[in-house]
Amino acid sequence: MCKNAPDAAMNSTMPLYNPISSTDLYPTGTSATYQCLSGYAFAVGISDNLSCYDGNWYHSTAPKCPKVCKPAPGVRIRGFSPTYNVDVVTSQPTTYRTGTTATYTCPLRFRFRDDVSGVLTCNNGSWNATFAPECEPGIRCMTCTGTTHESCDRSGRNVTCQRNEGQCGVEVRTFEQGEKLILKYCKQEAACFNDRKQNELDCRDGFPNSVCRCCCNTRMCSIGNSGCALN
Repeated sequence: MCKNAPDAAMNSTMPLYNPISSTDLYPTGTSATYQCLSGYAFAVGISDNLSCYDGNWYHSTAPKCPKVCKPAPGVRIRGFSPTYNVDVVTSQPTTYRTGTTATYTCPLRFRFRDDVSGVLTCNNGSWNATFAPECEPGIRCMTCTGTTHESCDRSGRNVTCQRNEGQCGVEVRTFEQGEKLILKYCKQEAACFNDRKQNELDCRDGFPNSVCRCCCNTRMCSIGNSGCALN
């Protein structure tokens, strides 16, 4: 048998038992359910009740009731309103519980300024940022194919990469007879670095059967032979 459940945490009501007991002893299987006061709510993933089993309550302390958050900061210039990972606590006014995440997205070919995260988190009444992340045009890269950097750049286009493409990639292939093929493109950051690392042993620029790749992330950094571009 369990004795009375743990005292309620701050901003919470005393527990209600199911089944009710006329004594202060409760059999295995009894639940003790708590409720937060107005303006407070259990955090995401936290149960509102404890269970009696073999003389002990699980868990050993009552669930806490942090403050609720108002809606996450509104979008600034560009960008879309955030989506939330859980339902609201109340709809009038709209409030969210601790642990709620608000996920922002940018339009196509835009990315978050300064590579900040697009996710804010509610914690005890406050979001972890005062402003929503700001979207800006994505990195611009040369996209082309040619036998030299000059011919590639002349025939190519300067494009704004998609929001998940944070690197300008350059690939230089040298064939058996010394001919070269230059490719320049937008690339996801992790994929660009992985490609470059996988080709480290194959990169013998100027020698036959060589494949060299590199990445850079400043505006138009892959034009010509400067910056990331290989000879």
